[in-house]
Amino acid sequence: QTYDLALQHRFGATGLTAEAVLFRIDADDFIERVPGGTTQNFEEYRFQGVEISTGYRGLERLGLAASYTYMDAENRSSGTDTQTLQNRPEQKFSVRVDYELTPAFRLGGNYLYVADSYTLSRTTPTTTRELGDFGVLDLDASIEMRQGRMRAYARIRNALDEDYEESFGFPQPGR
Repeated sequence: QTYDLALQHRFGATGLTAEAVLFRIDADDFIERVPGGTTQNFEEYRFQGVEISTGYRGLERLGLAASYTYMDAENRSSGTDTQTLQNRPEQKFSVRVDYELTPAFRLGGNYLYVADSYTLSRTTPTTTRELGDFGVLDLDASIEMRQGRMRAYARIRNALDEDYEESFGFPQPGR
């Protein structure tokens, strides 16, 4: 069962938009992969929170977007020894900037900050361990070619060479 309540507002001709979404998902018989690689059926999960986002396209060649998500994720299954769900960050913040140098050449970047994510032990009773908070910067550029029939892209992922894990034991590649 999914419940969403969203409000969106466009601020006239300013190019500014804002949106807020309250959400709640009650998932019964949720199937997911657990440590060790096997899949398991979980009786009841709940995900709830809020996402706030804004965008700006007021200047002809500049685009800005930002969003923040707070999510409370919990295992509500009977007999569970922890309500914490792993790899579900409680907080996410992102900012995106796009700039069109010329009609054919574009530059952009995205910064993502993730906080309060946990991993669970494989032992009983289950213990929780917080994964480190991290911020990742990606940069990109594109150029239009062949009179607009083709566009070439270049991207630098993790431009600041941040060491981080989205899931315990699986470090993400550097730059």
